[in-house]
Amino acid sequence: MSYESIVYNVMIASPSDVNTERQAIREAIFDWNYKNSRENGIVLMPLGWETHSAPLLGEGQDKRGQKVINDMVLKHADVLVAIFKARIGSPTGKAASGTIEEIELHCSVGKPVLRYFGKLTINHRVLLCISNAVNKVIPFFLEQTEQDRTVQKYKKECMKDGLIHEYLNCRELKEHFYGHLQLIVGRLKDKEKRRTPRTGIVSAPGASLAVIEGSDSAVNEKIRILLTEILQDPKGQIYVSKFIGEQVKIETNGGKYFGCENALQRLEESQWIKKSDTDGRLFSLTDLGQQEAAKLIKL
Repeated sequence: MSYESIVYNVMIASPSDVNTERQAIREAIFDWNYKNSRENGIVLMPLGWETHSAPLLGEGQDKRGQKVINDMVLKHADVLVAIFKARIGSPTGKAASGTIEEIELHCSVGKPVLRYFGKLTINHRVLLCISNAVNKVIPFFLEQTEQDRTVQKYKKECMKDGLIHEYLNCRELKEHFYGHLQLIVGRLKDKEKRRTPRTGIVSAPGASLAVIEGSDSAVNEKIRILLTEILQDPKGQIYVSKFIGEQVKIETNGGKYFGCENALQRLEESQWIKKSDTDGRLFSLTDLGQQEAAKLIKL
């Protein structure tokens, strides 16, 4: 049986040595969806550079590969899950590693970040001790121990600006992350309640029609087209997306529309539609929008 829900994107960020942990995080997200999505009206979507990015050339002045990942994946994430174990990753030109750059960018826009660190095993501790005591070692071990030291240094820095969580193995990581998801979903729901405007009467019926008066005929026609399709859409929603090198695409009632950005903006300004997610990609008709749209389409 179908049900309406808000989709939140959860990006998994990490260096290359924690593939098993990344899969454990995905499994925890799938488990949460199966057990909780219908009741909460929320679906969590795991994102990762390996599944949600493409081998595109960089655009503009910043042509770094990390910039492509930031644009294609990170900017769509509502929550970031960062995992470290024995490697910190490779420098990006702007941060010590891609994962650290993703953390810093995600935090800069006020979005939640969960940071997990694998506990050092006995073998890792012995290797660090040997490396600290001996100046000349095999290059592989030299690089590995340097990565280990960098991870430990970064972990100490993270402990100064918030909480971290350490895990012993993937089973423990999955169990603890599942519990943390419950807390994060609660925060997302509270934020959505504060952000979403009330759908009560915001003006006298018909008053919002004045918002589109004075628009050029092309915008008015696109507004009528979008409203007609939204009213016929089973969920009364529109989905907005834009990929690198492409126009903004608006989808509703099974159709795809381009060049409707101004019409979309006017519909939102008139409070006929409201955002249904934190990224502004999903919009729904408000009660006022349904009332006034029906009148406008008849004109």
